[in-house]
Amino acid sequence: MTLNITLFNSMSRLILGTATFITLGGMAPEIVQAFPVILADELDRNHVESARMGLEALNNENYSLAFSLFNTSLLVNPDYAEAYAGRASARARLGDRYGAISDLEQAAGLFQKQGYFTEAISSYDAAISLDPDYVIAYAGRASARARLGDRSGTISDLEQAARLFQERGNTAAYNQVQEALQQIR
Repeated sequence: MTLNITLFNSMSRLILGTATFITLGGMAPEIVQAFPVILADELDRNHVESARMGLEALNNENYSLAFSLFNTSLLVNPDYAEAYAGRASARARLGDRYGAISDLEQAAGLFQKQGYFTEAISSYDAAISLDPDYVIAYAGRASARARLGDRSGTISDLEQAARLFQERGNTAAYNQVQEALQQIR
């Protein structure tokens, strides 16, 4: 109950803040100019708070609420990798395996882009645990491992990606991975 009340209060502040912003048209110009900065700060706090509450909902096994809270966080900040990872956990627990894998791939890509390679590897690991033949996760994890200097891990993942591409008859991708392996070895 506390979690739902907290969410309601956070969303109410956001909605009231937006309503205030809309009605400020006739107010003093300095107030109107300052408000977008205040609103941006509030939105930033709200997306982090929504994700935190999403983690709390996950821990309480309320996966539908967790999913909604992570969605709220992502609406405000679509580059928040932690929210994608959290939403993937909720989706997996709700039986949406493909949605979970998609979110994990998104999280991993954002983590890599932001320089958080260990977190990217964790996201790829989770995707592989949901689908051991998910070739994109092996290729992505190889890239993250390479950035961390994990040569043997990079080679292992690239070999697995090459095997999967070959099994699927994707000769172009197989050859590309083999070229990368030759450069590393």
